[in-house]
Amino acid sequence: GNATNGGGINITKGTVVLTDGAVITGNQATNNGGGVYIASVDAKLLMNGKALIGDSASSTTTAESTSTSTYANKAKNGGGIYNGGYLYLGYSLDSNGNPTTTNSALISNATNGYYGVRRNYASEKGGGIYNAYNYCYMDSGNVSYNQAATGGGLYFTATSTLNAGSIDGNKAQNGGGIYIPSSTKVTLKSVSMTANAAVGTSSAAAIGGAVYNIGTLEFSDVTSAASMTSNSATSTSQNTFGGAIYSSGTVNIYGAVSINSNNATTTGSGKNGRGGAIYNDNGSVTMKKGSIGTTTMNTASSDGGAVYQNGNFTIEGDACLYNSSNSNKNNDVYLPSGKTIKVDGTLSSNNVASIVPAVLNDSASTARGKVVITKGDNLSSMTGSILSKFNLLVGVTDWGITLHDSKGKLEAPIWVAGINGTRSTGVGTPSNSNAGTKSYPFADLATAVNVCWASDLAFTINVDGTLSGPQTVPAANATAETGLAKTIAITGNSTSGDTAATINAGGTGSTQSVIGSALTVNNSAPVTITKLKIKGGNKSGNGGGISLATTAKVCLGNNVEVRENKASTYGGGVYVPAGAVLCL
Repeated sequence: GNATNGGGINITKGTVVLTDGAVITGNQATNNGGGVYIASVDAKLLMNGKALIGDSASSTTTAESTSTSTYANKAKNGGGIYNGGYLYLGYSLDSNGNPTTTNSALISNATNGYYGVRRNYASEKGGGIYNAYNYCYMDSGNVSYNQAATGGGLYFTATSTLNAGSIDGNKAQNGGGIYIPSSTKVTLKSVSMTANAAVGTSSAAAIGGAVYNIGTLEFSDVTSAASMTSNSATSTSQNTFGGAIYSSGTVNIYGAVSINSNNATTTGSGKNGRGGAIYNDNGSVTMKKGSIGTTTMNTASSDGGAVYQNGNFTIEGDACLYNSSNSNKNNDVYLPSGKTIKVDGTLSSNNVASIVPAVLNDSASTARGKVVITKGDNLSSMTGSILSKFNLLVGVTDWGITLHDSKGKLEAPIWVAGINGTRSTGVGTPSNSNAGTKSYPFADLATAVNVCWASDLAFTINVDGTLSGPQTVPAANATAETGLAKTIAITGNSTSGDTAATINAGGTGSTQSVIGSALTVNNSAPVTITKLKIKGGNKSGNGGGISLATTAKVCLGNNVEVRENKASTYGGGVYVPAGAVLCL
């Protein structure tokens, strides 16, 4: 058939039941419903048994890669079905003429044959089904191997609930399996989505391998799991987002869904593949149950194997995104700068998720104190035990998540090391553009003090090797949030041999030049110094070795040597002005 609407069947009124032996194939419509057009609320279509809209070729494992000529039914919208009334997949009529799922399964398997809505094409929306009305029900059967520009399997403009069945092998640029526009809600219960694909063009990104959601996507069955497996967003030249789900709307994972082996991959130069399972694009994702990548990891070629979290992401209950093989780009939750995970209730799993914060890298000198986990209103209190359920996948040997102000914040031991001379094993090459960890230490003490970020926390600064030139403990700057500490402990990493921790201002020898104090303390937080040599200071004025500001409070502890320093006025070793405190 060939028509404007409904190339095979145009149902304007009444009920049509397709059952064993019914095949709608080889039709096309200029506008809507290549196979079947359900015109209005006065029209119903039911499918069960061995009913088929499309092509049952058992060898088909994916939608056509290029040519659309071999698809069974074609239209602009709704290649297989356009629904403006009532659509029931896996239903028959009972004795009273009402839709029922009893003995009404829509068959699709290798044993009994492939039926359902298969291998249809829409040039615009809804390769398999375009649902324009609130009454689209699916209790069994499949929507498989269909293709469209948008919504390869199904395109929804009206709220719908799919109870069961499968949506497999469909393809589109946006929403390989399902497309959900704004103001539309789709609920998936015991539905499986496998091998759907969003495929980019030479000029446009691939978005949402299984689902492209701008409205609301909800998983609600708490006993029978939905699944999303081996869906993909791929391109050879452009960005890809959301191997399983792309969402700028709302995703509610309240049911027992499992999301595994999905991927967002691109080979385009300078392009990104992000969100192997979920790409949250300024939307809202709430996960109370379900698992992401716990069986087989989801992957991304750039960031966020499990989730690219660029919106609001709330987690609680039985939700789990952890796999013991998690790594960067493999089932991780990627947090762009300023983005967090909110915990809004107790967490059942011992390990919940692996996190990759964008601010955390080898030169992440500003990462300390950045928030990655926040507390929701329904969580009684944030605890260290809750934070321990999240682990970091980058900088893991140095960085951790610490509890502060009811939030989980990034923190790592602070290290500073000498540029010249011998350093201890495991201490990296210092630079003030480093992250200030043991592997990537700072090169001077002032930079190390400036990364202290909270006036109610105690900080320790580890010194390794010889720091050359005068050193400073700068005053706190509340506006810039630098040098903020309750206490500061400066301790050497070694007390003997070539790696003995030392501050050498450089003014030693018979021809000492005037270069200033070896160590100047301007911070008003109590400072404790241990296991450190301080020498080579030559000050025109007061304090050759150590010079204290009037508000400074310094305690010299075990294994501290202040020697070979001089001053032109007072305190060749240490100068303590009125108001300052020095304890030994």
